[in-house]
Amino acid sequence: MTLALPPLAFRMQRSEFVWYVLLGFSSSPAIHAAFSFFAGWHEYMPFWHIPFLWDLGG
Repeated sequence: MTLALPPLAFRMQRSEFVWYVLLGFSSSPAIHAAFSFFAGWHEYMPFWHIPFLWDLGG
């Protein structure tokens, strides 16, 4: 429902729907990268390790 309802409710065109789906699926890795790098939170996607910002200092 989360993926299907907004395009129907907003009556998106096909090109808008394609962008919506691409951005929807790319947001999860982007959020993981930001939280892992800036907050040291690695539990979101543990199979993809991104170093914590403070660990890079030495």
